Amino acid sequence: VYRAQLKKVEVIETDGLWLGMLSDISNITKLSSVRLNKGDLIFLYTDGLTQIKNRFGEQYSLTRLIMFIEKNGDLDLEVIKDKLINEIEEFKEEQNDDISFLILRKQ
Repeated sequence: VYRAQLKKVEVIETDGLWLGMLSDISNITKLSSVRLNKGDLIFLYTDGLTQIKNRFGEQYSLTRLIMFIEKNGDLDLEVIKDKLINEIEEFKEEQNDDISFLILRKQ
C-alpha cells in the first residue's frame, strides 16, 4: 500500500495460499481489511515481477519495486502502469514467470 500522505510504501504481509495451487480454497481463505486514505494506492503483483533478472543476474526485487512506487505513486494510474512496464522491459534480460499487477487508488 502506497500511503499518499507519507509518500511511503507500507508492505502488508499476506497469509494464506497462492492462487492456483488448489482448485477450491474457500475453506482456508482468511478475511482481512486495510484502511485506505484518499490518494492511497494498493499495488498487487505476482512474484514474476520481482523475480525478473537483468543481464547481471540481479532480480528486480521488492526493494526496487518499492522505490519505483514511492517515486511515482502520486502520478496518474495509467502513467504509473506505463512507466513500470517500460522500466521492466529495460531491466529484464531473463523472464521465467508471468508478470501481472493491479493498481488501485482510493478517491
